[in-house]
Amino acid sequence: MFYGETVDVSVGGACFLMDQNLNGGTVVQLFLQLPQRRQGHEAPVVSTRAKVLYTAFSADHDRWRLGVQFVDINGQERAKLEKELSQQG
Repeated sequence: MFYGETVDVSVGGACFLMDQNLNGGTVVQLFLQLPQRRQGHEAPVVSTRAKVLYTAFSADHDRWRLGVQFVDINGQERAKLEKELSQQG
């Protein structure tokens, strides 16, 4: 299991900073914790598979920057993500 910090996220994919590098083309199971909107409620988590499209070492952050594309994201998970993105306004 690997952990990362989200840099950017869209309905189609995301970019993360991670201590580990993954090879381009690798498919991973991704659990993306969304921000907690209401105190006392758990932050929603989007679960989907994702394919690593690119990796590059970020000297500014001393970590790996990985870009992934979501694959096979189901309707319920996509709806959670779309709701969160629309509230970021």
